[in-house]
Amino acid sequence: MGHAKSVTIDTRSFETQGAAKIFFKAMLGRYDVGDRVNSTDAAELCALLKRHTEYADKMASGLAYFIVDYPPEYKTKCFQIVSPSGDKTPFSYIHCVDRLPR
Repeated sequence: MGHAKSVTIDTRSFETQGAAKIFFKAMLGRYDVGDRVNSTDAAELCALLKRHTEYADKMASGLAYFIVDYPPEYKTKCFQIVSPSGDKTPFSYIHCVDRLPR
């Protein structure tokens, strides 16, 4: 039987990856497409995003705020990074939870 993997980010720890996914899925569900993420949730997303294997690329243009959108390449509602210039970069909270930073 496999051992459940915990997930720790700057703002909190989760006993399992499943618990982290439930937390961020619920967060995503609180927003409609086009909504700007509030500052409390944005802090959680910043901490989670550090686990993304392409963190440097995702953050290359900087971060002004997060929104929830439905980008065609994802075919589902997701969080997006909005740069100071207005460029949008989608990312998957599931990818962040499942992978460790390089």
